Amino acid sequence: MSFGKGFSLGFRSFFKSFGIVFSDGRLALFLLVPLVLNILIVWGGGALFDSIAESVKTWLLSVLGFEDASAGFFSKAISFVITYLFKFIFFMTFMYVGGYIVLAVMSPALAFISEMTEKKITGKDYPFSGEQWMRDMVRGLVIVIRNLLIETGIIIAVFIIGFIPVLGQIFSLFGFIFLFIVSAYFYGFSFLDYCMERRKMSIRDSVHFIRKNKGLAISTGGIFAFCLMIPLCGPVFGTFASIFSTAGAAYAMTEYEKESNG
Repeated sequence: MSFGKGFSLGFRSFFKSFGIVFSDGRLALFLLVPLVLNILIVWGGGALFDSIAESVKTWLLSVLGFEDASAGFFSKAISFVITYLFKFIFFMTFMYVGGYIVLAVMSPALAFISEMTEKKITGKDYPFSGEQWMRDMVRGLVIVIRNLLIETGIIIAVFIIGFIPVLGQIFSLFGFIFLFIVSAYFYGFSFLDYCMERRKMSIRDSVHFIRKNKGLAISTGGIFAFCLMIPLCGPVFGTFASIFSTAGAAYAMTEYEKESNG
């Protein structure tokens, strides 16, 4: 499948997934999972970063001799900078690795969603197997970790290139777009791999398939990647988007096979 056709299929499949998910009560129930996860991420993660920021702020003010954080211009300025610096770090953390945190935590649910979606579309029965489900979940985690490590390496390489005179300046103009595409590609890989596991494809075969269908992978993971970039609400939207991206990936795979076999 060409890059353009694959990209179009992945994009269309994401929006097709809304009808699939909401037409099946069992699939719609999985939307409760992001609600719980959002409480843990937004409240729990935010509270953790706030706690760390408060500890750092208290320590720094003590070192500088401003133990009373409410007195003096400098103490207030330092408190303000530290507080919002950690909020920025919290946002950046989720923008770059939050997607993988979501995929890792939701892996058990996403494995079910992918299987149930394909069963609804094709009518093919996949009898529940605890052993198979564990294999799907573990493989999903392995793919998430693999992709995170590779993407981290690419991000570091881009950062280093940024210090090279002329080349760094040129690349900086396109660096953000490039990194977004890289993230979308690897997220799409994770969503599509649940389908490839059911087809008994090895991870090596899965990698080969994704490389041949880059357009499909990028569009499948693109909306999820975009949701994570939304300031403040990224983790919230991202967890819900993962449900529809997984269902969309299963739909896209069935359409891909119809076209390939037709």
